[in-house]
Amino acid sequence: MNNTNSINNKKLVYQIIAKGNERIVINGNKNIDIKPNDIFRIYFTNDTYVCILNNKLIQEFRELQTINYYNSSYYTLATVLSLSLKKSNDHSQKNFDYIRNLYLDMIRTSLPTMQLCICHTETTNDPFLDNIIESSNINYIFIKNPFYFNLGYCRNLWRYLCNSNKIMHTDIDIPLRVEHIDNMIEKSKLYDIVKPYHRRLQFTTEEEKNAYLLDNTIPERDSPYIGTITGGIVLFDKKVLIETGGYEEFNCYGLEDRCLDVVVLNRKYKIFKIANKLLHLYHEKTTAQTLIINYDQMFLYVKKYYNCLIHNKK
Repeated sequence: MNNTNSINNKKLVYQIIAKGNERIVINGNKNIDIKPNDIFRIYFTNDTYVCILNNKLIQEFRELQTINYYNSSYYTLATVLSLSLKKSNDHSQKNFDYIRNLYLDMIRTSLPTMQLCICHTETTNDPFLDNIIESSNINYIFIKNPFYFNLGYCRNLWRYLCNSNKIMHTDIDIPLRVEHIDNMIEKSKLYDIVKPYHRRLQFTTEEEKNAYLLDNTIPERDSPYIGTITGGIVLFDKKVLIETGGYEEFNCYGLEDRCLDVVVLNRKYKIFKIANKLLHLYHEKTTAQTLIINYDQMFLYVKKYYNCLIHNKK
């Protein structure tokens, strides 16, 4: 086994595209030094993790317990997409394709110092995204999660990928424009947390979504949406995520942002909300009963430990 092509039945679990002299430490004791433009990947195959550097096998492990990624914070901004797609509907998968390509186009044409990272979990080791990741300028991590999608856990994986002091968690259903991101970066010089919308996020119908994708038509109506601080799209100074520990990790849909909201408000981080009018691209609602049951259980936890009484099911 000398290169990637000779590995059978493989699943990509990690990809780092180096921008400087960086180091990855596997299982606490195996140091892998990478240079600018090196591509480091880990694949899982036949109960073995194989490490590939520039398409050449350099190491194998029976267990992958820890990864530490050391870098120089090369980028102005690391943009993070957290997702699970195999059990989602067709609209969500198309939204992800649109948003991913939107950010990659920005990086190529307008925002060369922005990085795109993808944190990905599924219930099985399905390689359906691997070709896309391998052919793109994306840092990537995959974790097999036998439970339902855990957004807090997925977002907390940023530390294994991001090569920046500014971390922007984004949403696969909410498109941004270059001017939105430029404004957020500028505001982040003065504030710890920046939100690109405040009470002006419009949830589209299927027809409105199609009109927007066709010619950027935005519906002319008011939005009743009242969002959280740390949910949806939010730009953090890295110190906030490190000092707070990041998101709670619930196997349900929602609530992790409400917990982190309480923490950042109590710690009095400087927060700025920009009054952009943004759209949430249509997709069918989640119907899994286990998510709803878990939501009710986790609400009791949030009420007890965070004194958060808002209970709005998604």
